[in-house]
Amino acid sequence: MTEKALCVFPERLKEPIRRAGELISEIYEIRLIAGGSSFFYTKAGIRFITEDGRPTLTPDKKMLIPDEKELEELIDRATGFSGFSHKKELENGFLTFGGGIRMGICVKSFSDSFLSERICSVSIRLPFSGVFCCNVSDAQLFDFKTGLLIAGPPGCGKTTLLKNIAKRLSDGASGEYKKVSLIDERGELSGDRFLGYCTDVIGGKSKADGIYHALRLMSPHYIICDEIGNENETRAVLGGLNSGVKFIASMHSENIASLIRRKQFLILFSENVFDRILFLSGKKPGTVLETYSYEEVADEIHRTYGSLYGSFNDGLLHFPSARQENKDA
Repeated sequence: MTEKALCVFPERLKEPIRRAGELISEIYEIRLIAGGSSFFYTKAGIRFITEDGRPTLTPDKKMLIPDEKELEELIDRATGFSGFSHKKELENGFLTFGGGIRMGICVKSFSDSFLSERICSVSIRLPFSGVFCCNVSDAQLFDFKTGLLIAGPPGCGKTTLLKNIAKRLSDGASGEYKKVSLIDERGELSGDRFLGYCTDVIGGKSKADGIYHALRLMSPHYIICDEIGNENETRAVLGGLNSGVKFIASMHSENIASLIRRKQFLILFSENVFDRILFLSGKKPGTVLETYSYEEVADEIHRTYGSLYGSFNDGLLHFPSARQENKDA
């Protein structure tokens, strides 16, 4: 566990969390629930934290229980005691601090100002530390023509893999140095890391605005972003179709069956934005479980939906209804 994460905790919480953390490997998340519990989410599952710094499999009568004031103090520390300068992030229920550590925030009541709301719980997702090893080679990783989509459940290493791909492409791993625009809406992708000699980080904008910025001003070979999920982001990606840029992005999805039920994926896939998809393991972060080519995904869609949803034309799968929905949006 990094000191950057620990430094924002109030003193009563910090030492038990530090001591318990020293006894556990591969901690993905720290969860604090006001009046409820404190626990780690780890490779082995949930581990509760006691007041004397022990990790336990089940809730303990000496469990470390934070209160609302302590969660408020934690958020104050993470913002550098300048909540108003992070107002937009806070109103969207998250905060990024310490060079890419993301905090999710839940509240019990809603008002015009987040700063007056009661904090219910806080989730701190710890970035991967150490050497990230993917089980596929660069040749396999970069074996795509139009774009690469990385899919998997939360916590499987999608964000870390995107960072590594950005650095590898920017540093010439594909055979030559490439210009990369990294769209970092929430400050998770870049943090304080060096991401390659030819990587431009575009932050402080919505994902869609960041994509438009890269397309209009940066002339990248690749645009990399995480979690494509809404219509504005999908429309921005489609805006780069004829520019020659290749997109590398991620989506939450457990498997191919759940992915092809996502409207935004079908729209992008029908336009051949992605011709290769990697699924990461939820149990072994960074491990590629399955890879799919364009043809294999198209076959899966036809098996699921039949010819009513799409048809082949010139080797590509077309979804008239999906494209029309996007144009009408």
